[in-house]
Amino acid sequence: MSQAGLELAESIADIYASNPNVRAVIAGGSVSRGHADGYSDLEIGVFWKSRPTDEERKEAISRIGGEIWMFDDYTGSKASEHLGMSETTVGSKRYVGSLMVAPNHVTVETAEQWIDALIDDLDTTPRNYELASAIRYALPLYGHDLVEQWKQKVSSFPTKLSVKLVQRNLWLGPWFNWTAYAQREDHLVLVQHLIWMQQRIVDVLAALNREYVPSPEYKWVHRLIDGVELKPTDCASRLRATFATDDIMGATRGLIELGLEVIDLVEKHLPEVNEMSLVDDHPEINTSWARQRWAPESPYTLLTEIAHNEGHS
Repeated sequence: MSQAGLELAESIADIYASNPNVRAVIAGGSVSRGHADGYSDLEIGVFWKSRPTDEERKEAISRIGGEIWMFDDYTGSKASEHLGMSETTVGSKRYVGSLMVAPNHVTVETAEQWIDALIDDLDTTPRNYELASAIRYALPLYGHDLVEQWKQKVSSFPTKLSVKLVQRNLWLGPWFNWTAYAQREDHLVLVQHLIWMQQRIVDVLAALNREYVPSPEYKWVHRLIDGVELKPTDCASRLRATFATDDIMGATRGLIELGLEVIDLVEKHLPEVNEMSLVDDHPEINTSWARQRWAPESPYTLLTEIAHNEGHS
């Protein structure tokens, strides 16, 4: 199915490439990663010499043959739209069906500013990171030389970037007294913390392996984990197991154990995390600090003592 998406993306890229204001076009998302399915949309990145006008964007939409479902005004640094397609021609054959196409627009100047900010200045602002991740996995459709230059730069993944991303996520989510939440049956708050903890584990493992998390929604995580070298044993299956059991206390213990193993890997394979501080607002972050956050906590005793002596329950 990814190949079908690529064939359609190539025909769409030809439409954008006919505009001399366009410098490059890429396919992204699940199509570029090779695991599109029946629920996948088609993500297209369009890089312009100068900011496109609404007329330029709508002319391309008209030629693509899509129905506008959403159209962002280009009022900031980027813009996007969602198009509904019910029929198209690939090659010489006509196809009928349904699909959402999601073009994203940014100028070349802005794209290069964001990439340079991440790689050279360690500015891990989400827009910089997400663009680098998209470029890392993208399939160039037009402007191949320019896209390959970008891919080479984002793939360099300097050590200091790895250190900063690890330090930003080594806390493994907000601290929580999981025993208290489990005993109180506060499952909603407990599950929310488990989600945060899983996301931070994924962020740390990606950075440790000089890889990008492929989606801000954490899609395709098991594929990312399966593909990296440095990870705890059975990592992907242990992450999935957290939400595949009724034993939420056992699941929490298992996830904390997994998190501690991740911290051990950081200490062994990225010792720079303990040698420099790249997170200005939290210079205390290191592996010892991270482990201590998950040391077992005893319940408070003062109210229990008062209740016992005063005959309260």
